[in-house]
Amino acid sequence: MLNKFWAKLWLMSVSKKKDVDFFWSSESVSLPHLLGDQIIAILKIIDNELITSFGFGLKITRIHVLKEKIVILKILNSFGGIMAMKKQLSFEEASSVVLESAYKMLENENRFYFEKFKNEGGTKTRYNCHLQAVISSVLLSIYNADGRIPFVGSQK
Repeated sequence: MLNKFWAKLWLMSVSKKKDVDFFWSSESVSLPHLLGDQIIAILKIIDNELITSFGFGLKITRIHVLKEKIVILKILNSFGGIMAMKKQLSFEEASSVVLESAYKMLENENRFYFEKFKNEGGTKTRYNCHLQAVISSVLLSIYNADGRIPFVGSQK
C-alpha cells in the first residue's frame, strides 16, 4: 500500500493534470480524429501502466512520459480514429502495427533505459516491457470496448 502511495506521488511529478490541455488543444499535437474524452481516457490508461511499471523499478522521466503519450495518441490518430482502426485492422494486426511504430518512434528512450539498467542487474528491458503493456492495455480497452474509452462501440 505504501508503494502505491509512492507510485502515485511520483506519477504526479511526471504526469500533470494540466497536460490534458496540452493534448487537447495544442497546435503542435494535432489529434483531429480523437475525441477529447477518448484522449483523456487513453492518458489515464497510460498513467495506470506507469504506476504498475514504477512498482517494477521503472521511473520514466517527465519528458519521456510526454513523448510516449504523444506517440501513442499520434499513432491512434493516424488511422483516422479509433473506430476507423477497428474497421481496418483486427486486434492482432493493430497490436503488431502499433507496437512496431511505437518501438521505432521511441527507440532512443528504449535504448536510454536499457543502458540505465544494464549495470543494475535485473531486467534490462523494463521500458520495453512497459511500452508493450501500455499498448496492450490501450488496444484491449478499444477492441474489447470495456468502457474505459468512450465511444468505441462493439463493432469491429
